[in-house]
Parts: sequence; C-alpha cells; structure tokens
Amino acid sequence: MGVHGVPQVSWLSCQFKDENVTKNHKGEIETQLIHREALLQFGQKGDAPVNPHGITFLVTGSKLDLRRYLEGVDAEQLECELYRFSTPGIHIRWPVKADQEYSRWFTCILRHKKGLFKVTSVLRHPTDKPPSGQPDYQSWAEIQDTDILTTTVALVTETKTPSVKARLDSKQKLHCQFAVDHKAPHVTVEWQWHQYGRRDELFSYNSRTGQSQGSGVSLKNLVPHSVQRYSHKKNKDKTYTLTAFFYLKASLRDSGREFTCSVSHRSLREPIIKSFTLTVTEPSFWVLYLGVDLFLLFMLYKMLPYLRLGKRKSVQKPY
Repeated sequence: MGVHGVPQVSWLSCQFKDENVTKNHKGEIETQLIHREALLQFGQKGDAPVNPHGITFLVTGSKLDLRRYLEGVDAEQLECELYRFSTPGIHIRWPVKADQEYSRWFTCILRHKKGLFKVTSVLRHPTDKPPSGQPDYQSWAEIQDTDILTTTVALVTETKTPSVKARLDSKQKLHCQFAVDHKAPHVTVEWQWHQYGRRDELFSYNSRTGQSQGSGVSLKNLVPHSVQRYSHKKNKDKTYTLTAFFYLKASLRDSGREFTCSVSHRSLREPIIKSFTLTVTEPSFWVLYLGVDLFLLFMLYKMLPYLRLGKRKSVQKPY
C-alpha cells in the first residue's frame, strides 16, 4: 500500500471488496467477495486519476475530512478497505446540496496496523438513477476497472481502542466517536456487550430526544457511573459530533468478551458498528514467586527475635 502527499495524504492504495450476489437452487442468497485493486484519492471533482488504469474513489470536499484522522501516521502503518453498502432500496434524501438527487453508498475502513485506531466512513456517490425499491445488493450497479466514482464523506465513526489488553483490576478507557456532515441529525449511539450470543446494552444516547439510557452499574465489573458521554455538540462548520466512552475494570472473566459501539441513522439499512475484543492477562509466574518469596522473608525477619529468645531459654541450666 502506498501513500503520497506531504504533509497531507493525497491518495491511498486500497482493497475494494466487490460483491457478486446470486441465488442458489434453493432460492437462498449467496455472496461472493471479489478482491479488486482500487485507489482512494482526495481532491476536487474533475481531477485526473492518479492511476488511470484502476478504479478510483475520488473523495471530494465535504464538512468531514478523513485525512485529519491520519495525522502523524506513516504510510506503511495503514490499511485501507472499501465495500459496497446496501440500503433497503428506498429513497431518503441526504440533507446536503448535490447535483443529483439520489445516492449510492460505499464503506471505507482505515485501520492502523498496530491497533491504535480504526476509522469507518460512509461515502456518498451521487447518481441520477432512482432506487429500484428492492435492496441494493439485488441489482448492484456494475463498476468497470477504470471507473472514477466521485464521492463525499457523509458519516464517520472512529475508535482509538479497537483492541484492548488489560491486567487484572486495571481500568481501561473505551473510546467511540461519531461525526456526520450536517447539523441536527437524528442518530442513536449505543455501547453493547457481546458474549456467547448474548447482547446487553450498556449505554445509549438518542439525539432526537436528548435522553441517555443505561449506566453499566448492573454489571459487577464496571465501575459505578463509569459510562460517560461528552463532546455532544454542533460544530461551527455545521457538522455534528458525538463521543461516548466508559471505563472498564478488568477481571479474568471478561477476557474474550466483545464490546461494540453502534451508530444508527434513518438512512442506513443497519447500524455502523465498531467492535473490539478484550484480552485480560494474569501476572506472570515470576512475579507471583517473587511476591511469595518476599512475604516469607518478611515473616522470617519478624519472627527472628522470638526464635533467638526461644533458643536462649532452651540452653539455660536448671539451677
């Protein structure tokens, strides 16, 4: 993967995981992923593609800039993936100015290889073709190898804790941030806890009502009042940002559990989800052995005067 442009990223080499959706003899939907090379290019409408022989997702200016999430990150530390995003096939007008009334949607995932962050964005590609009334995946528009898809960033979710390792009884901060390209959106943000097929809602916030639900207090391993919400604001550039986090006091029984931050919007067929798996490690054996040895030495030091007194009494003659 390559990145050009200093100080800002101007393009990224990505894997576009296209889909071939068919029905088998039982009438069941089967999806085959097709790995295609693509370029995520930042610029203006009408810009020439960096690679004229490949698929180009041209990300043009909007209220949201993906590049700000990449500040201070080297090219070789990033992974980029692109997917199609299917809606139910109904038209909901996106509340921004655009030449075309309708939209096609794609998902872009930017991931730090060392797990420092994961950024998922929804790219809007304007089109003059109205929806079919059926789910998009049933009739994907064909994309040629040299096509240029002009897009804007509509939604962004970010987590700086895509994977967390914790020692016993340590307190970890779980992070999730969401931004949308217009003001006053109606969204719901949730923190969920998944394990063995069970899903528990820890915390949720609804921007329409302004109400929060859940605190995590019912979970024994969570610190009381640990679920917090901050940075709920409408920005000066007419974007909307919401950040939610909570603190988790780790125990061995939490190891392997999955935590999920979910953001839903009425234009999405399904929520945008950020998940991570918690790994809790025990203290290493040499630390335990060292602790036992120090305890024994301490007890021996405390008992030494009594041992000496008992020895002197034992050697005294009976006259």
